[in-house]
Amino acid sequence: MEKRRGPRILVRGFGNSSGESTPPSPPFTDPSDLPGIQEWWNTGAGISQTSNVMNSWTGQINGTVLTTESGTGMTYSSSDAAVNNQPSITNDGSKATLRNTTITSFTPTTARSIFFVVKTDIPVASNSYMGGQTTFDNPPCLVALYSSQIGDPDNLGVFFVNGGGKSTGVSTVNDVLTYIVTIPNASSANYHIKYKGGSATSAAFAGVSGLDDQSPLQFEAGGYANSSQFEGKIMECGWVNGVMSATDISNLQTYVDNKY
Repeated sequence: MEKRRGPRILVRGFGNSSGESTPPSPPFTDPSDLPGIQEWWNTGAGISQTSNVMNSWTGQINGTVLTTESGTGMTYSSSDAAVNNQPSITNDGSKATLRNTTITSFTPTTARSIFFVVKTDIPVASNSYMGGQTTFDNPPCLVALYSSQIGDPDNLGVFFVNGGGKSTGVSTVNDVLTYIVTIPNASSANYHIKYKGGSATSAAFAGVSGLDDQSPLQFEAGGYANSSQFEGKIMECGWVNGVMSATDISNLQTYVDNKY
């Protein structure tokens, strides 16, 4: 006896005439999934430390090594209760910066994005900087996160070599912060701020000028120019070629909120 079969159902794609559905975007697991990601440092990997004193930090995309400058290295914790028992690196305002001034493992572009995942302390002094992309000569490429500034205390911002200190007007909070700077071209930049448990904020910095390419690339973390100008914890940072999309920014912020 022949088996009776149920009705055949043909599923076609929606919104196009090809009959094929658009595949879903791959899930976002961590910053290594960001389109254009060039380097990603995170405290869960690539750490070299001696008795919880940092020696170096190796990136997980291109293997870029940030090395402790002269002085005592920052303090490493493999499980920090202040950041949901995740590993962290802490600077109390007196520790040496992790730095690499000769990065050639990837090529910078004018359109770029830089992100920091930190836990900022309320600074006791003005101009508390967390290093990022740095240089003191031409081309002017300094992009350093600050958590306070003279005349604009306890506000988050970014310092550019050309254009000076740019405040977001967002107050510093002693909590986990996802701070993203997107740079579409040599004369414009935007900030994207998300504190854990808070609302996301984005806007353009006014008056940015002359932010050019830099080769070799310089990048540092946990301080600024190897000086005692940052107090707080750093968990992750990274570099993306191109401007991160709104979806990428939201994915990164959600990842940080869930992890820390």
